[in-house]
Order: sequence, then structure tokens, then C-alpha cells
Amino acid sequence: MNIKILEEVESKLLGIKRLVLEVDHANSATPKREDIKNHIVKKYSVESNLVAVRNIFTNFGMNTSKVIVNIYNNEKDLKFLEPPKGKKVEAKKAA
Repeated sequence: MNIKILEEVESKLLGIKRLVLEVDHANSATPKREDIKNHIVKKYSVESNLVAVRNIFTNFGMNTSKVIVNIYNNEKDLKFLEPPKGKKVEAKKAA
């Protein structure tokens, strides 16, 4: 898995660094979020709980993916800006 940084933007107001990556995964499946997250943690020397993989886009039949990753300055900013990943609430059945 080869990872190339296409864009790196830092927003000091939000306390966030946004990365747009191109991941080359020839002859294998789309990489998992954890694999990408671990690579970013090693490369940028940040804590794993401050990294959020937002999106992974792969076109059908292609061996490359576009990935959007956010690196937060602190956990407070992460909790404020990232949507919660909890269970979805089912709608109540009509009577």
C-alpha cells in the first residue's frame, strides 16, 4: 500500500489539519480505516485518538483510493467537530 499526500491544509481556528491522500492498493481490496489511521499516526507522530479517517472513495475497478483524514490538536476539538459514531435509533412503528 503506497500513500501519497495530495493536499495538506491546516486550520488554526478549528485546531485541525486536513489531509487528502491517494492510496495505491494494487491487487488488493480497499484499505481499512485502521490501516490508514496507523500509517498517519506513524508518519505524523500523533496519538491515534486524534486522527479521524473521514472518507474513503474508490471508483469501481480502480486500484487507487482518495482518502480524507483529519488530525486534531486536542480531544476537545475532535469531540466537538466529529459526528458521534453510535447506534442508529430505529423509528417507532405506527399503531
